[in-house]
Amino acid sequence: SFGTARTAVGRLVEMGMVQKSRGSGTYVTYLSKPTSRMNVVYILLRSKEHIYDHLSADIVSFLNKAGLQAVKVSLDDAGGLEQFEDMVNWWRQEPPKAIVTQWEFPGLDKAISGFCGSQTRVIATFRTLADIPENWSGVVSDWGHAVKISIRHLLKLGHRRIGLVLPKVPSDAGDRSSWAKSARVSHRHCIHSAREALRSEGLEDALCVHHNESVDGGACEPLAESNLRRMKNWLSQKDRPGAIIGHDSRVVA
Repeated sequence: SFGTARTAVGRLVEMGMVQKSRGSGTYVTYLSKPTSRMNVVYILLRSKEHIYDHLSADIVSFLNKAGLQAVKVSLDDAGGLEQFEDMVNWWRQEPPKAIVTQWEFPGLDKAISGFCGSQTRVIATFRTLADIPENWSGVVSDWGHAVKISIRHLLKLGHRRIGLVLPKVPSDAGDRSSWAKSARVSHRHCIHSAREALRSEGLEDALCVHHNESVDGGACEPLAESNLRRMKNWLSQKDRPGAIIGHDSRVVA
């Protein structure tokens, strides 16, 4: 749509890649000299986590204003380490200034540590601190606090029964991967925080939890036909919630 195109052009202007001239048009900006790779920051995101596109766009804009070049790379859960082969080869020749990684991708930690060394700062996000390599920095999300903020917002709107939707995680015995361990801890924290927020308002049994199932052994796709059927059945019950908080804390009233 025209609105989407205009937003995209505006973002390119902010990034310094195009320049708008009133009464003339929009032109590509040519750099006078190539950017040193020591001024490059890689942002590695899971391709299916579309909500983080908005967050990463702000990060890219901030880095550009600081004189750094941001490179966003989408991680495909179904792909292997081969999808990073060209990128890793670049790192081997000239390591970037920093790398921000989301979640854990099999083999990528070793590749980063092996080819970038101490001259590249690595920041891991959305993991438990125990799963972050010792020489890396880590930013841990407080999903419990996000749930509490959402609960308070919904209570102000007059809701008294709230649903919390989470992706189903295999049991401790079934999956000991870093992601599964992190997700189990995060889910328990979210549920505890939601109940705590409701109890503070005198509501003891106001929370109901719903889990989206994985599809064909893969990711938990909320829009998969099987999960849509389960969601419809859940919301057809007499004790259904009046509002829902998604696992990434977006609220549906």
